[in-house]
Amino acid sequence: MIGHSQIMILSKTRADEDIKISKLYFVGTKKRLATVLKSNPSVLRRLAKTGDANYQHIFVTSRGKKRAVQNPNPELKEIQVRINQLLQRINYPEYMMAGLKGLSYEKNASAHLGLESTRVCTVDIEKFYPNCQRGAVIRSLEKWFNQKHDVAVQLADLVCLNGHLPTGGPASLLFSFWSNRDVFDEIKLAADAHGLKMTVYVDDMTFSGENAGLKFLHDCVLPVLKRAGLRGHKIKSYHKSCPQEITGIILNKGKLCLPYRRFKDIDKNILALNAARKPVARLKLINSLVSRLYSVSAFFPKCKTKAKAMGKKQKALLSKFPYLKLRHRFGKQAASLKTGR
Repeated sequence: MIGHSQIMILSKTRADEDIKISKLYFVGTKKRLATVLKSNPSVLRRLAKTGDANYQHIFVTSRGKKRAVQNPNPELKEIQVRINQLLQRINYPEYMMAGLKGLSYEKNASAHLGLESTRVCTVDIEKFYPNCQRGAVIRSLEKWFNQKHDVAVQLADLVCLNGHLPTGGPASLLFSFWSNRDVFDEIKLAADAHGLKMTVYVDDMTFSGENAGLKFLHDCVLPVLKRAGLRGHKIKSYHKSCPQEITGIILNKGKLCLPYRRFKDIDKNILALNAARKPVARLKLINSLVSRLYSVSAFFPKCKTKAKAMGKKQKALLSKFPYLKLRHRFGKQAASLKTGR
């Protein structure tokens, strides 16, 4: 079992030296917090107490599954964007692969290039944001950012909803890391001890090396998650002779490839768009197609040109049917309230 002193040694990285000059470090009063967030104490106090009224609840469909998303209103979103900008200025451990400039799911997969000739195993953290509790956010602010308790509570209330991090919050991704950093650091020590490369992309953990496999996950990863109140799922182990999938990218013979289903989804999207007649349905399908085309453009640059062409169709549709602008920006509920549709 990994000791607390070992975790603390791992934690004393460049990131922690850098954090001490962050504007979020050692904020002693709520007035100072308001200054750091370019707001004023009364506004922060009101937003921290308003809760659910600060968010719009929508559902996003991905691969046939509906996912709840909580989007903050413009006033709160501006505050959360500022918090996220301050968090992004801090240096992070090498294994962190999301939420920072220059990082992406492609970079997460490419970090394991050369090691896929051995073995790869992956595990997701189930319902990650709902399990990033307000209390854990408060403790992370007190521990890592050395904030006073009342300040940490107010800041946590500004980024949490119903006692956990919201899926649509601009600062949720990086706070999900800080509230679970002890967990990730402990798992990283175990990975190092087994000679494995470890990366974390939001709630996806990937390990590559000779000793990667189900035994390592069950012995060294899942118990650590369980102690923290988290649960691993979608557990996969890939043999060195097989193509290996990491955050939606296929590693095969030293190259990065896209899985066939990504192109199949684009084809289905195009067929549905060609068949759609109602403006609302067309807008929804165009939005989806633009997103999918951009997501594969790193591998196929021509898709970026097609995405831009779809973007022009999107603008033309919004110009022809003005009521769609509300739906496009704020969702179905806002559009229906404004137009009576």
